[in-house]
Amino acid sequence: MRSGAHTKVVYKNFIVFVQSEEIVKKWKDAEHKKMKATLEGDKSVGNSVALVDVLDGWKIFTTHSQGPQGVLGTPAHSELENELGVKKEDDAIRKILLEGSIQSTKSAEKLG
Repeated sequence: MRSGAHTKVVYKNFIVFVQSEEIVKKWKDAEHKKMKATLEGDKSVGNSVALVDVLDGWKIFTTHSQGPQGVLGTPAHSELENELGVKKEDDAIRKILLEGSIQSTKSAEKLG
């Protein structure tokens, strides 16, 4: 048997899959430093962790109010805008990562 870990970030009814809990925490720390520097007028600070390195697939899923274990679907753009208050998918992903909770699960995979 082989086991694999699946890590996701859940915010409201939205889910994004990520590489690991550690990389999400590292990205969030860098993002908070960037926001603080911007508020202080320093626009030279960038996020040292690329969003593409955090995500395990550039896709937002929704559970359609079935909870994080429900059947996953793709949210409509209007749903993202109404629920998250953003129009761009990149901004929705950032909001989910910043405000959501990280959930890691291990699953066993049967071979043979």
